[in-house]
Amino acid sequence: MTRRVSIILVLAILVLSSLMAPGCGGKKTEGNAGDGSSSTGKPEVLLFTQEGCPPCVTAHDILNELKEEMSGKVAFREIYAEDDFDTFRKYGVQTTPTIVILDGAGNSVGIASGVPDKDALKSELEKLL
Repeated sequence: MTRRVSIILVLAILVLSSLMAPGCGGKKTEGNAGDGSSSTGKPEVLLFTQEGCPPCVTAHDILNELKEEMSGKVAFREIYAEDDFDTFRKYGVQTTPTIVILDGAGNSVGIASGVPDKDALKSELEKLL
């Protein structure tokens, strides 16, 4: 348990230090960064991620599978720590990967940190359809 807490603290420090790094250019964030609303009126999944984050790669792969399975029903967007600190702050995201689920009106209806369970996430999204 102590080791797990230590790992979480180290990851939090890495996230914070990368967020404070100069030169954030805004080139990788996909979608309408910072607005927090779904422009399509569909539920939306926001993946808060950063470069060099192995769990983020796994989360990205899971979301890509869901994106294919739920094509046209749910919008998906990745937001990079290096590029869009304002949106991280808006949702209170402190670690990556973090998933935020928005309803069709752009309201946050769920947030979870870590690699998501694909079936659980899909179930939550289906409730919004």
